[in-house]
Amino acid sequence: MRKYRHFLRFTVFALLAAAAALLTVNTASASSSASGIFDEADLLTDEEESKLETVIDSYTDRYDCDIAVVTTSDAEGLTAQEYADQYAEDIGQSMSSDGRAGILFLIDMDNRYIHIATQGQAIGYYSDDRINSILDDCYNKIVEEDYYGACRCFLKGVYSYMGRSVSQGARMGLSGILIRLAIALAAGGGITAAMAARSGGRVTDSASDYTDQNQSSLTGRQDVFVNRTVTHHVIVHDDNSRGGGGGGGGSSHISSGGGMHGGGGRSF
Repeated sequence: MRKYRHFLRFTVFALLAAAAALLTVNTASASSSASGIFDEADLLTDEEESKLETVIDSYTDRYDCDIAVVTTSDAEGLTAQEYADQYAEDIGQSMSSDGRAGILFLIDMDNRYIHIATQGQAIGYYSDDRINSILDDCYNKIVEEDYYGACRCFLKGVYSYMGRSVSQGARMGLSGILIRLAIALAAGGGITAAMAARSGGRVTDSASDYTDQNQSSLTGRQDVFVNRTVTHHVIVHDDNSRGGGGGGGGSSHISSGGGMHGGGGRSF
């Protein structure tokens, strides 16, 4: 009887431990499901996916956001925007305007279209101009069928703007800082050298070199203020003409699933 009770306790303990481990795995999977590489069109090699995943993991932790790269060869009859919006909703990126920032990059081989979908606070970070700037870089790679390069350009855009309001410039990497420092030093050195070369010189010209004393004379002149007329005009501002997106961010829309999204795309 004692052996039976011992075996029963051991079995219960093992089952509880297994259940706890399974719950932990499921929780971890759920928390990270909104970020990652979803290469359904098989455009990337395993090595390329691994490199991109490493960058995504780093950025999601650093900027507290969700980042997804999606490829598809079958958009299921949807436009690229509709597919990207639905995918962002399915993997759990925030649909609340003040929720966790989320961004998704879609390479749609069915519609021959690239699209960036922004969710949550990311709508405010990625204005239409910023979206188009990123798409410009991605497009140059897509037309060359460099899908890995296009994904890298997208992640560069994530690095440049995630967490930065439109009133701030792009986040600068170390190479950019070094280049600007070198330019500043070169400009400063050139100015200093020019000033040093001109120092110690003698002024040989005088006012008499440019005037004819026999033909020149000064006359008196006086300005008298007579009157002033001021006309006032009321300037009417149309608040409805301003773009949406909140905080000066990009324009936004509501998907068929009821989620709020921003972003933009381009055919290739």
